[in-house]
Amino acid sequence: LTEFVSAYPSIEFQGKSIFSLLAYLEEEGDNNYSEETLSVVATALFGAALPTNFSVLERHISKELPAYSKQGYEAKVSHEENMDFVLSNENDTPYTFELSYEANRLSVVLRGSPFLYRYEITAEDERVFEPKTVVQFDNSVPSGSMSVQKAGKNGQMVKLYRVIYDELGFLIGKELIADDFYAPIHRI
Repeated sequence: LTEFVSAYPSIEFQGKSIFSLLAYLEEEGDNNYSEETLSVVATALFGAALPTNFSVLERHISKELPAYSKQGYEAKVSHEENMDFVLSNENDTPYTFELSYEANRLSVVLRGSPFLYRYEITAEDERVFEPKTVVQFDNSVPSGSMSVQKAGKNGQMVKLYRVIYDELGFLIGKELIADDFYAPIHRI
């Protein structure tokens, strides 16, 4: 991440254009970053773009929620799996993502003209799914004893909405931005 932020302290997002993280790096001739680094950057860019009118054209999530992301805010990027992070800027004006990395924390600030409307992000329908227990019999384990091979992990679900207000604070609309589901990992 330190190398990425040093190489790209700011990323300009032109008006009336589409931004693809993988295409941007390819244009720069830079494909040296790990899947995790690209995913952390995409997650931070996604978080900065959420309270705007940018459209999310392509976004992926992992099978398990990574430690660097909150539920609903992850954006996974992978060259090998052809997973990209793509945004559309329908505004006439450009915006700039300013990246900084301090104390093991990546921050992204969006700079540009103010938006006509105000955008708020709300999380709804948050649910937790407990893992099931899978019992396997093994003749080598003494009778009456057991061993846990995999502890299991709760699954999660959330829907993220962008709520749009006009300049007077009146509700204009609400749009679904993310509907993320992470399946539980069963206990064995």
